[in-house]
Amino acid sequence: MRPPLEPFLAVRAADLHWLAGLIEGEGSFSLGKHTYHGKTERRYVSPMIRVGSTDRDVFERSARIIGATSTSVSRQPRRKPFYVWALAGRAAIPWLKRLLPLMGRRRAQRIQFILKEVSCG
Repeated sequence: MRPPLEPFLAVRAADLHWLAGLIEGEGSFSLGKHTYHGKTERRYVSPMIRVGSTDRDVFERSARIIGATSTSVSRQPRRKPFYVWALAGRAAIPWLKRLLPLMGRRRAQRIQFILKEVSCG
């Protein structure tokens, strides 16, 4: 995978709006809850933005724009390859804030919930 298309703050408005539309239709926002079992038990939450697509060009463009940290492809017999990227943890937080005003009501509420949980966690 190539490096991000542009630094976070320099993403063109057209790319940001395109990405928001893609995520609205093909993506998800989630919150992983984890427990660390080391010397002391700690609980923490991890926000995630995820997009899946059967179109490789769409997958690659969106992954470059957001600087996806995790990518994968699923290949099954008689089916198109399914490409997935994810951006998780602290790197997802600025993107959640930036995408929030561009999302529909349901996804905006999900982002607000995630941001609240992350700030409390």
